[in-house]
Amino acid sequence: MKIIFKICLLLLPFFAKAQQVTILDTTLNNKWVTLDQWRYQKGDDKEWANPAFDDSSWKQFKFYNLNMPDGKQAIANRGEIVWFRTLLKVDSGLNKTVVLNISQYGASEIYLDGKLIHQLGKLSPETNQVIYNNSLTQILELPLLKGKNQLLAVRYQNAQYKFPIYFPTNGYLQILVSTLSNANSRDVKKNRLAFNRKFTNNYYITLGIAILMFIIFLSFFLFFPSEKINGYFASAIFFLIFYVIGVICIQDYESIKFWISFCYCTSILIFLLISLYCTYKIFNKQIDVFYKIIVFLVIVTISCFFLYDANIIAVIWAVLSMVATIRIALQSQKNNRVGSILFISSNIISIIFWSLSVLNSIGFIKLDLYEYIPSAFMLNPIVLSVYLGYAFGKRSQELRLNLERVQKLSKEKESILSSQNEMLEKQVQERTASLNQSIENLKSTQSQLIQSEKMASLGELTAGIAHEIQNPLNFVNNFSEVNKELLEELKAERLKPNAERKEDIENELIDDVISNEEKINHHGKRADAIVKGM
Repeated sequence: MKIIFKICLLLLPFFAKAQQVTILDTTLNNKWVTLDQWRYQKGDDKEWANPAFDDSSWKQFKFYNLNMPDGKQAIANRGEIVWFRTLLKVDSGLNKTVVLNISQYGASEIYLDGKLIHQLGKLSPETNQVIYNNSLTQILELPLLKGKNQLLAVRYQNAQYKFPIYFPTNGYLQILVSTLSNANSRDVKKNRLAFNRKFTNNYYITLGIAILMFIIFLSFFLFFPSEKINGYFASAIFFLIFYVIGVICIQDYESIKFWISFCYCTSILIFLLISLYCTYKIFNKQIDVFYKIIVFLVIVTISCFFLYDANIIAVIWAVLSMVATIRIALQSQKNNRVGSILFISSNIISIIFWSLSVLNSIGFIKLDLYEYIPSAFMLNPIVLSVYLGYAFGKRSQELRLNLERVQKLSKEKESILSSQNEMLEKQVQERTASLNQSIENLKSTQSQLIQSEKMASLGELTAGIAHEIQNPLNFVNNFSEVNKELLEELKAERLKPNAERKEDIENELIDDVISNEEKINHHGKRADAIVKGM
């Protein structure tokens, strides 16, 4: 008994160092299994792919992420090469072809019993010359023999992104196995590749919806330029389209994805910022300090994409923008109850979803929400578009009612106008008759006035003629009277006795009479000239 015990003690170190064999059985027909029993060694030696090589001195671990065995420290830093080895054995009941699916942040070579069977990317001593390969949908055949222990060796070079500087992982390599029939299956519960295809297809559906919304609201804006909110929302959807295209591209892109991630995360932030601006406009709120702070945070957040995972930072900021939307909606409950309820409910649902997503990403909880991400991105845009449609319909209804009221008032006005026209016509006829009578009276008065003016003119003419003739007549009359007096004096002088008669006096009187006669003759001619002149 003591001898057996001593023998067991001698063999115990060998059993302790013996590598565990992973048995692949019929469970692979219905699922993907992560290979998690590995030994690893940093460095590079092609001899390590040889099954005869003794790897008993290598470290062991059990972890799905081969480049982070303890979840914190990377086995190989960026640019370094590390080897992994594990033993596989196919159960006799498994009669289907075994396949691999590899997810990695770098390049790798897959060896089976010392023979290179697959190469993903290109390993190189120069870090900048490493060809990155991370095809999530690629299926690799694993030609295992039944009932035989076979060595699977992986030569892996870490090509972790240069940016962001602080990433949730320092490198990543996950190797899964399944059967070819399961890999080609469309059952998303069994086949992770089918799930990824469904996830990508969901994003294609999201892209189609986003493009349709963009066309609709851009058309609304072009036909109704005064409705600027449609233009704002169309520009927001434009950036959402860029985001969805970026996510679709990154699913099949085999090289380093930082710049794709940077671009589509920047697009989603701009989309959220414009959507928040639309919320302010919908609820008739002025741009306040809170919005300006969020704009500043967007700029800071985009800069932080170089420091930490953009997918996590963008989600955190998105939650902040949703909180801002809820704040605006709460302030507008009295003025816009329907819009307030829609925006509050949709954003609360989104906050819960994305908060759980962030907690799941950083490892606080384990909850698979990956499948619902495309739908979650479209929740708030759809609610916003529904509200804009509701508001447009409400305005259209109000315009229709106003049009009906205008038409009714128009008919009433038309009847009133018709009666007023009839009354006006009567008044016009009466006024026309009165006006005709007035015109006749005016004509008669005008004739009389013309006659009166003629008589007045004739009177003025007569008065003028009389005045002009009166002056010479006055002279004629005056000189005639003077001549009469002079002749009487001359007669009286001749009746005197000769002794008393004075010839000089008679001559003087005669001369005066002659002079007066000449004046009478002159003024008579003057009167004659006046008459001829008239």
